[in-house]
Amino acid sequence: MNQILDFGTGGNNDNNSGRNKKVEKNKKQFNANEFNGANSYKGGGAKVSSVSDKVVKVFALLMITLAVALIFSGATSFLKNKKNAAQADSNAANRPQVQAEIMAELDEEEENVKITINSPVAISKVIYSWDQGHDNVVAGEKQTTIEEEVIVPYGEHVLHVQVTDEQNNKTTKDFTFSSSTGIDTVKPEITLTITETKKLLVTAIDDTSIAYVTYTWNEEEPVKMLPEVEGLKEYEFEIDIPRGKNTIVVIAVDGSDMSNATTTSKVLEGVTKPEINYGFLDATGAVLQIMCSHENGIQSIYYTLNGQAFQWEVGEGEEAPKELSFTQQSVEGKNEMTITVTSVDGTTAEFNPVWEYYAPQETTETQTQTPQETN
Repeated sequence: MNQILDFGTGGNNDNNSGRNKKVEKNKKQFNANEFNGANSYKGGGAKVSSVSDKVVKVFALLMITLAVALIFSGATSFLKNKKNAAQADSNAANRPQVQAEIMAELDEEEENVKITINSPVAISKVIYSWDQGHDNVVAGEKQTTIEEEVIVPYGEHVLHVQVTDEQNNKTTKDFTFSSSTGIDTVKPEITLTITETKKLLVTAIDDTSIAYVTYTWNEEEPVKMLPEVEGLKEYEFEIDIPRGKNTIVVIAVDGSDMSNATTTSKVLEGVTKPEINYGFLDATGAVLQIMCSHENGIQSIYYTLNGQAFQWEVGEGEEAPKELSFTQQSVEGKNEMTITVTSVDGTTAEFNPVWEYYAPQETTETQTQTPQETN
């Protein structure tokens, strides 16, 4: 029984072993199918990716085609506009220029000039001026004919006329008129110049004449200067500049009936002149002493005594003295001296002393003689 049972058990084991092998085989087949399924899945994914690439390529091709079409359309439009603009410019260049007729006539008795303008196109504006000076504008008011009377100035002048119509056509013409009875509208010219001696040179010029010139320092009382000769067209004079910063106002008035006037002003930095003093060392006048001074220093001294010249000048690299004195021996009889002192600022001062000297005669009693200064 036991053997049978053992046999049965063993038999069952054999059967189980065969069954297990079958199952194992099935497992291997299952795993193989599963592996093949995985490959089949992957293969399916590769097919989907290929379709997507084709879609992208088609879309990109469409975009490129659209871009090329837009560029071609823009270039065509640009070339067309350029051609139209060139054609418009060519038409404008070939279009005949519309010109207005401008006439001007002098009326000596009325002292004016009559301007007459005729235009085929309505006039927008008229501009006229004398000698290209101040522009006078007259509105056209869409008229085709305009007449304007303008005052003629004295002397010879050029009348410049420009006409602009509603189509922006411009016509210009110049006329030269000379009038001996016209109104003087030209103002004097004023020039202010610093001279080498640090003075202010005032020059007034007018086309007719200078009546007078006034100048005022720092809003003080004005000083009126009159030409010595009437009818002068150029009048000039020199004045000293006060020390420090000063403002001068100059007014020049011409001699015409209009009394045209010009005003100018300028701020100037004034400098001082050297000071010169003199005296005698004794009562006889045998020796003259000259004393010079300047706040910024003395550059040079030049003087003559009875025609004989003497000169002193500060040496190179030396400091200019602010005070300087020297002596000069008198000669018998009349002595005439001319002294010019120049400062480091370039200002000058002059002095012309004249005196007589006679040596005292030897007598029993000593006598002294005081020098006599003459003018």
